[in-house]
Amino acid sequence: MTLTLSEITTADDLMACESLQTSVAGERSHQTLRRPILVSIQQSGGLILGAWETLPIGTRVLRGLLVDLHAHIDGFPARVTAVHLVSPEGRGRGIGTALRHREREILRDQGVSLVVWMQDPLRSRACRMALHTLGAIAVTYDRDVLGRLSDVLDAGLATDRLTMEWWLESPRVIGRLEGGAPPIYEHVGLQEMSAATSSHPARSGIRILTKIDHQARSRYTLIEIPAELDDVRRIDPAAARAWRVGTRETFEQLLGNGYVDSGFLHEGGRSFHLMEQENRGIILGRSGCPIPNERGAR
Repeated sequence: MTLTLSEITTADDLMACESLQTSVAGERSHQTLRRPILVSIQQSGGLILGAWETLPIGTRVLRGLLVDLHAHIDGFPARVTAVHLVSPEGRGRGIGTALRHREREILRDQGVSLVVWMQDPLRSRACRMALHTLGAIAVTYDRDVLGRLSDVLDAGLATDRLTMEWWLESPRVIGRLEGGAPPIYEHVGLQEMSAATSSHPARSGIRILTKIDHQARSRYTLIEIPAELDDVRRIDPAAARAWRVGTRETFEQLLGNGYVDSGFLHEGGRSFHLMEQENRGIILGRSGCPIPNERGAR
């Protein structure tokens, strides 16, 4: 079986885009982009990129989809990602990351500097891809920005979102994707980090948020999130809501006090955002990790 990444243009392929969105978010989703909207996105200079798998019998199946809207942000040519998803059959195979890499190649040729998207801060895999693999950062957090939704991915939780910024030509991104620069936590000892949250395992097998420490402040501060949000939602919906409400103020306080969400750790079955108290320009300008104890300009 082979995987091909290509821009989507035909009506039949746009129909496959609709079907894939429904298979992931459910029939009740209000977020599905239908064909008339997708055509409008194409005509306005947006990008619709698909990951196609060719089965042994020769059939092409859409396994992943990325949709970008044309934008200018703070004077920079930019794109806003409206859809980025992978089918259940395609997960765990690097398809989501491959779509981002191909997107970057296309957009760099077009002179685009920045891609932004909204990201649920409690979704470990997606946050790890954005912050750890791609080198994106987050500097803003919004509460319930989409309102209450009833789809498979969001039902039962407020739609709080981080805004991810992916600066395609920044030394941070180039170092991460092209130079193999290690993530920052490989050069920062745990003794230099503080934890803003505490959790413990429940009998059900999930972890429960037990404490928020608003006094936990160091240059590097960790915010724990569920390793698998959907497991928590299924087993204990109240615990999932507690994670949402319990972490939101911590994100808001740190981001409002000069921190940047610049890294992600997944260790021992637990997941953590790494918040760094540093100027975003300094963070984006690093091709690798900072010199220990050198904080740079504020």
